[in-house]
Amino acid sequence: VKQEEPERPKKKARTSQGPKSEPSISKGKRSCNVEWALNLGSLEVVAYSTMKLEGGASFQGEDGTMGPLLRSSGRLELKWAVETKKGRPGVGMGKETGQVHFEVNGKTVGKFPSWTSKALVPLLARKLIDAEAVVGKDPPRALDLGTNIPVLVYISLRSSALRTPGQMQSLGNQEGAGKSSLGNQEG
Repeated sequence: VKQEEPERPKKKARTSQGPKSEPSISKGKRSCNVEWALNLGSLEVVAYSTMKLEGGASFQGEDGTMGPLLRSSGRLELKWAVETKKGRPGVGMGKETGQVHFEVNGKTVGKFPSWTSKALVPLLARKLIDAEAVVGKDPPRALDLGTNIPVLVYISLRSSALRTPGQMQSLGNQEGAGKSSLGNQEG
């Protein structure tokens, strides 16, 4: 099925009277709806466990083999919760904070330190960055509460981070995004 091209308006002929005027360009909203992500780099985080696990326990991995729950370079699913704290009156807006937890095979295994969560949660909640996490080198086999877990976090800047607020609102209306929702979010 061929699409018919709309008729283009005919060009006006320039006259020799008066100065040449530039054609006016309509200031309609133009936006590029192409989503992209730019890899910013990686961050090594020493997270800590929030569960107990015996050293001899065996779990099925992504590749179907049995082994320890935490495997080097094994994928972690990130979850975060946004908490908004009110600021002092007259000082400014409140702070967005929260915690970043990670799961393996549907089990919450641990969470990031507060300094990492304070940096990542506001950016993740506003969908300005993407974060993917994998288990770092030499993960522990047995877990106790507070056991250190090496995590490697890959961070990418999303195209939405470089849009103006007006562009964000118009895209939000088109895609159903832009609605603020608090609570558990998936990364």
